[in-house]
Amino acid sequence: MVNLNGELERFKVKVKERPEQIKVTRSAGYTGGGDLGSGFAILFLLLASAAAWHGRRRIR
Repeated sequence: MVNLNGELERFKVKVKERPEQIKVTRSAGYTGGGDLGSGFAILFLLLASAAAWHGRRRIR
């Protein structure tokens, strides 16, 4: 973690000193990493509902 913090500080200084050398771009096809999609969310809710229903049914 110490090395990461040091690198981050050096990067911040570099950006302030020479902003023309830094260019942030989005990679083609990159969706943000956290986006699982609505299909996955629906499938997850269906499976969770089925598991809850099955669990209640077993208790009785």
